[in-house]
Amino acid sequence: MSKERTFKKSLFVLAVMAVMVFAMTITASAASAVTGLKQTDAYTTSVEVKWTANLNEYYRVMVSQDRNKNYTKAGTTSNGKYYVSGLQAGRTYYVKVQTINYNGSAVYAETAPLQVVTKPESVEYSSIKQTAGTRSSITMTWKKVAGATGYIVTKDGGKSKSVTGTKATISASAGKRYSAKIEAYRKSESGYIAKSSSVSKYSLYASPASPISFADAKQGNLTWYPTKSPNVTLRWKTNTNYYYPDGYQLQIYTVDGKKKLASITGITSTSRTITSSKVCKAIKNKGFKVRIRAYKKNDKAVCYGSWSGFKTIIPEAAVKLSIHTSSSAKVTWPKIANAKKYVIYISRDTGSKDSGHWTKKTLSAGTTSYVVTGLKKFQDFAVYVIPVVKVNGKQYTAAKTWYSYGWIR
Repeated sequence: MSKERTFKKSLFVLAVMAVMVFAMTITASAASAVTGLKQTDAYTTSVEVKWTANLNEYYRVMVSQDRNKNYTKAGTTSNGKYYVSGLQAGRTYYVKVQTINYNGSAVYAETAPLQVVTKPESVEYSSIKQTAGTRSSITMTWKKVAGATGYIVTKDGGKSKSVTGTKATISASAGKRYSAKIEAYRKSESGYIAKSSSVSKYSLYASPASPISFADAKQGNLTWYPTKSPNVTLRWKTNTNYYYPDGYQLQIYTVDGKKKLASITGITSTSRTITSSKVCKAIKNKGFKVRIRAYKKNDKAVCYGSWSGFKTIIPEAAVKLSIHTSSSAKVTWPKIANAKKYVIYISRDTGSKDSGHWTKKTLSAGTTSYVVTGLKKFQDFAVYVIPVVKVNGKQYTAAKTWYSYGWIR
């Protein structure tokens, strides 16, 4: 009878142990169902990870800088997320989540390591420099950020672009000013991107817009009085729809465009008087070609606008007046190079103020004098002579910028 009770007791113990083993197997099987581990947030010193949590389970989060070893405990939780703190900016770490019993004495399951990344520090603002600017683009550089695997550059009102180096070029339009923000980032192998706080660079410049009304005599932007001075004054206007450039550059060529006579930089106003005796001598009674471009300086960049088209400027003939008779005056002028004809304009009632009553007569290329008749004593009269020249097969006409006047005494 005693042996029978002992046998029954042994069967009971075995049954209990079997149930416990079965229960442990079910628990281990349930624990292995932890899935979906991923990074969901990042800061410079911490990351957030999430996973699919099971009801009434406990988890231990482990972290290391080595995928395969040296894991340390970051903390425990019964939720399906955890912030791993105490990290360094712009670094890569590995996180594993263990399913444990309530006091952590047993590990039932463990996820594969997940690579996570922290945010890099922000780009140093003072290191952002514009290095180039054209009519269609702006280039800038900045100092490398430790731990950054790339940078996101976003133009104001424009699209973002990602670069792996410390240089980026954004699209632009001539005469426009822009700003752009830069974010350093570090990317994990799973594709998670931890971005730094953005740093904005203001006042980025495309090359300037072209000046307007350049050397336009009708707009009062050309002064060339050969009878008074050999100097020539050129003027222009800045297009107020765009930013104001820092300066301008002029290039002056012979009238046939074959020889450069001068290149003038550092012009900070909207006019320039050509006073070089060498240049003035070369263009006297001949004319010249001239073009202009604007520029803007910013950081390490000098942004040059496009050259204007060449403006061909032919001088009015430098007339001299002398009394011919009591009712006439003689007009003489030097020959203008390449002249095909001259048109003389005469007013018999114009003095210092233009009456607008002008008559004209066309003269041959070989003519360099003309007698104005029908004048009255002590009555003002005025004259100017417009050469028409032909250079490289193209015809040019001098602009009226002045006239000479006098009277018969």
